Amino acid sequence: MRAAVQLVPAAFVLTLAGPARAAETAADVETDHVDALDDGGPRIVTLAVDVLATSRGWLGVEGEALVVDGLAAHLAVAGGVSGPRAFAHASAGLAWFPARFSFHGWVLLTRVEGTSPLDDVTSPWRIAGALLAGYAWTWPVGAALRLAAGAAYAAPLVSGAPHAGFEPRVDVAAGWTF
Repeated sequence: MRAAVQLVPAAFVLTLAGPARAAETAADVETDHVDALDDGGPRIVTLAVDVLATSRGWLGVEGEALVVDGLAAHLAVAGGVSGPRAFAHASAGLAWFPARFSFHGWVLLTRVEGTSPLDDVTSPWRIAGALLAGYAWTWPVGAALRLAAGAAYAAPLVSGAPHAGFEPRVDVAAGWTF
């Protein structure tokens, strides 16, 4: 008797049940996700603070904007006082994210940088080309951190000025990705 009481509702449900309306089909298209880890949709801009410039007493800010998927344009400015002199620094370049999606994963950074003392207008800008490799994290809420290291070749704009040659580069940026 107990088995009959359990079988009757089950048979009733099975005969009345039709196909599920929320079933996924091959025609379904996911439009708001890049992958399963990116529930917020594609990211397009990162605004960050240059942590190493800040640790030297400078103010350094940077931004990256998506150009195409996996490639972002980079722009950074920094300035501050180092000893008795005041300096300005600017860089522009590209950030390439080959492995995952933009602003998360392995990153290759190419930059053209310029540095000049602000307190001596006769001193020339020093120009450098830099190549760095690293990793960028972007958490689902938008917090971002990038660590990279590489080298730059620097040259003064006026011949005979000091500080030409290869230099190490380390990049630490913390910010927010939108």
